[in-house]
Amino acid sequence: DNFNVIALYEEAAKLGDHGAIFELGAHYLVGYLVDKDIEKAANFFKQASQKPDNYGSFAIGLCYLNGVGVPKDTSKGFEIIKKVAEGGYFDGYYQLGLCYRDGIGTNKDTDEALIWLTKGANSDHEGSRIALQALENELRKK
Repeated sequence: DNFNVIALYEEAAKLGDHGAIFELGAHYLVGYLVDKDIEKAANFFKQASQKPDNYGSFAIGLCYLNGVGVPKDTSKGFEIIKKVAEGGYFDGYYQLGLCYRDGIGTNKDTDEALIWLTKGANSDHEGSRIALQALENELRKK
């Protein structure tokens, strides 16, 4: 049953399974099979980010960018997302491109935005493809 799923994740997390730690964070973030608790979710994502796992790092980076479960700190979120993107994580390419495009946690930098959104688009990331096309269209109008 549903309780057993969470109990199994909790046991695995106690043993240091970073996948289980991330899954607990995801469950608490949206309230799936548990009561929604964004602070608890952020804590699990922080734990998961200490392991060699881009999912946990990406998730806690987004938490900092948006102030979800942690105090909003766009600079810290940007640095985490940048590290994840530099490590080859496709969703990181997209988010880093948006940060550069919009000046979130860093100065606006259209050239860097184009670089990262292109990397994402070339990796078949649909969000990157859409954002890249919109940015290129905006630049043509100038």
